[in-house]
Amino acid sequence: MNEDGYGPSDHSSFYAKKVPVLFFFTGSHEDYHKPSDTADKIAYADESRIVLLIANIVQSIGEAATRPTYLLAKGENAGRSAGFRVYLGTIPNYADSTNGLTLDGVREDSPAALREIVARARAL
Repeated sequence: MNEDGYGPSDHSSFYAKKVPVLFFFTGSHEDYHKPSDTADKIAYADESRIVLLIANIVQSIGEAATRPTYLLAKGENAGRSAGFRVYLGTIPNYADSTNGLTLDGVREDSPAALREIVARARAL
């Protein structure tokens, strides 16, 4: 991924608004975010260790005398404006480890879906 504070999850919206975030990610696999990503792929022993770690962190934050503060993460996009948003509507394949970007699809009613419709119409 990257170290600029943004990423492919819900925390990005909070980070963009300068709300302190923590993001835990254990990696992806070929079935990540697909219907074939079933419970049998969970490593329960590893999951319990991660959940315990997160519980300890949350408890420490809750017991602290001060609240967490927003910290700008390092990275080439550190100067990125929170008011600027580019949305294509693509669904990336996070399990692909090749160079470039592999897509699993596009979201309905998105610019990417519209582009696909226009391309099909032109091909007719």
